[in-house]
Amino acid sequence: MGTAADVGWGLGDLADVPVIGIAFVAPALLVLLMYTLFAVPLLVAFVVGLIAAVVIAVVAVVLRLVLSRPWTVEATSDGADARREWEVQGFRLAGAWRDEVAERFVLGHDPTPERFGPHPR
Repeated sequence: MGTAADVGWGLGDLADVPVIGIAFVAPALLVLLMYTLFAVPLLVAFVVGLIAAVVIAVVAVVLRLVLSRPWTVEATSDGADARREWEVQGFRLAGAWRDEVAERFVLGHDPTPERFGPHPR
């Protein structure tokens, strides 16, 4: 007696039989469809959310380091050897402090900005 290969059929031919095709192939296709419809979008949403969380965390750390660390505002005058230095907390306040000090130097006044008061440490 011959083997299945000798007879000319194999397991792939079972899908041609209506009962076996319905019993095995249809559920397999249904499982694949359900996986595609539910698991893949959830996995993509999870990965996108994870990437967004990492990006937000990195941006928050960078902003915290850049915007809240003490900035050194240095001022010197052209004619004198006077050099003043202030540590100012925050990027915006350092820029405003710099502009005020420059304006006071041009006017010939004491370069310490009055409206900012002493160093805000």
